[in-house]
Amino acid sequence: MTELAFPKSARLRKRRDYLRFHSDSKKFVGTSIIIRYRFGKELPPRLGITVKKTFGKAVLRNHFKRKVREAFRHIALELQNHLELSVMPKGPSQSFDYDQIQSDLLRFATYVKGQTLSKAE
Repeated sequence: MTELAFPKSARLRKRRDYLRFHSDSKKFVGTSIIIRYRFGKELPPRLGITVKKTFGKAVLRNHFKRKVREAFRHIALELQNHLELSVMPKGPSQSFDYDQIQSDLLRFATYVKGQTLSKAE
């Protein structure tokens, strides 16, 4: 169960982290989410979740964040250690599903893995 934990060290939490993050991040667009990412320090992968109020009421925003955190927990072992990412919903509140979010994160993990392998060659 500890491998599926989501400790504070695995989160983007402070405003300065987000400002630094958005100044030099890249974008990956999935079917239901948009992922901004960058390669940071040699730490475990870190996740930030951004949901605007236009997405829906607080219950829907929190529901989306719970689904993203759960999907992140399951694929965190496949992500590289120095990766920081911020996830945002792509569309309106009714267009997301846990399976879609998880498949987008898995596609992102393989995309980033391929990207770093091509840099190494």
